[in-house]
Amino acid sequence: MNLQSHTESFLSPVFIGFNNPREGYPAAIDSFVFACDAVPPVFTTRKKADGHRKIVSVPHTRSVVSFSGATGLSLRRARCIDRAEGETNADAASKWQWEVSLIAIKKGHFSPDIPDHLTPYVLDTTRFRISGGVVRNGAQLALFRSLFIQRLRALDPQLITLGGQANWEKTMWKPGVARA
Repeated sequence: MNLQSHTESFLSPVFIGFNNPREGYPAAIDSFVFACDAVPPVFTTRKKADGHRKIVSVPHTRSVVSFSGATGLSLRRARCIDRAEGETNADAASKWQWEVSLIAIKKGHFSPDIPDHLTPYVLDTTRFRISGGVVRNGAQLALFRSLFIQRLRALDPQLITLGGQANWEKTMWKPGVARA
């Protein structure tokens, strides 16, 4: 499989070759949860009809949260959600902006691009919404992906990443720049 041909879009999957620092330590999952927690929340409003058919703005906190993976498909999922006051993450899970999955792959599957001795993972953007030709909350998505890769690289300086967003840039925070 040739992984070199994938684009540099921040929506493209990132193929990862990782050398776990300690046997039995779930470093990739730990780094994934760390990246979720490290993305700063954003305060926003969502429109909602009240009991009298009047539309009102309800304050929400938009944050990146970690959920368990889909059985047999992924280890963990990160979802950017809008949560109203008093709502749990599970209650707000349906109000998502984007979702990223961490998928474990069998060793040797991506040879020779990722050597057989490394543990391969795929970081895949499995859901996203587009509004006005722009990925909604694309800056938070780009930051999450970058923080995850940076954390893995701190644990394994020889980390291999192919495809997807290669480097986070400050320009990604400008409105309208993060395009699919």
